[in-house]
Amino acid sequence: MAATRQFFEGFGDVVYVLPNGYVPHWLAMICLTCYGSKLEDDAQGVLDRVNALYNEFLYELGNTEPCYRHLLIALREPVDLDLDGPLHSRRAPGNASDSQTLFGALVTILTLATEMKRLSAEPPQKENTLARGQTRLEGALARKEAQVEDLSRRLAERISAENARVVQADRHAARLQQDYDDLRRQEDQLQRQKDQLQRQKDQLQGQLESVTSSRAWRLLTVLHKLRLGVAKIFSPD
Repeated sequence: MAATRQFFEGFGDVVYVLPNGYVPHWLAMICLTCYGSKLEDDAQGVLDRVNALYNEFLYELGNTEPCYRHLLIALREPVDLDLDGPLHSRRAPGNASDSQTLFGALVTILTLATEMKRLSAEPPQKENTLARGQTRLEGALARKEAQVEDLSRRLAERISAENARVVQADRHAARLQQDYDDLRRQEDQLQRQKDQLQRQKDQLQGQLESVTSSRAWRLLTVLHKLRLGVAKIFSPD
């Protein structure tokens, strides 16, 4: 991966590398798939539902390290590429015990489906034993399905809460951007007022210099000095 990235960066490309296929989940699903390939058609339907459950609730949690493959994106020129979705999913998967419980339940479901198929093929004299075993299996299957449903609900709630947090963060960022824009406008307004005051100051300074350099001002200055001199001469010691 490093050599491939360096190859594209050598041409000046902008390179992004996204992980995909969280190894513990991927390994568990591969094992279930290999196991399911040996099952009869009836059990294959269970495996299909297992895959659908994984794709709906766990797949987006698999875009993180450690993973078994990476997606490399190389762009010739920088563009406004929105990778928030893929990058946001680079978070640690849910609680490890939750994942273990889920995959343990899935394995149990497949095992029970196979066992039920085998028991159905037993000779008629074992019908009573089959009925009792089927009852136990159905009870165990019901409990496992309840566990899977509960775990699915918890995963859905966790995903919903995470999405709500992201929306709240986006709104907060939007408010901060609005405050920043308001401050920039105030800064520009103050700068314009400062420039206007500077021009008024320069204008008054010019008027003052024009007055002090006139003949009338010089005459007034001389008269003022004479008045001070006369006052000093006639003032008592």
